[in-house]
Amino acid sequence: MRPIFERYLSARTRLNKDDSTLRGVGRHVVVAETDVQALAIARRSYPRWRANFFWLFERHGSAPRVASLYPKTFDEVMALGTAVAGSPQTVADFVASDIKATGANYWTPWLAFGDMTLAETLHSVKLFASEVMSAFA
Repeated sequence: MRPIFERYLSARTRLNKDDSTLRGVGRHVVVAETDVQALAIARRSYPRWRANFFWLFERHGSAPRVASLYPKTFDEVMALGTAVAGSPQTVADFVASDIKATGANYWTPWLAFGDMTLAETLHSVKLFASEVMSAFA
């Protein structure tokens, strides 16, 4: 993302526009008490999300242009550096690193996806709001 943001800001500079525009990223995120618990939820839930995302494309014999950004397993998405599942500290460390690496000035967690239960989602949201976001206050 950093090269895209830099190219965008360079174009804005050439056009005499300020650089206060928003530059954000969105990431699949699961927060639980431990990395093991969060990964179990993410590994189970992500394939359902992916199947739904790809369903209509595959039905028509095509694929989305962003298909390479969404491999088949959550572990593969994490390996791309575009998703995280873990304890609040693991997630906070990931967010800080991702912001530094991309140059984003806003960061959006996708906290509900696939077949996450309501309880899993609400717990992840609660931990993200109370323990991850507080690291950036």
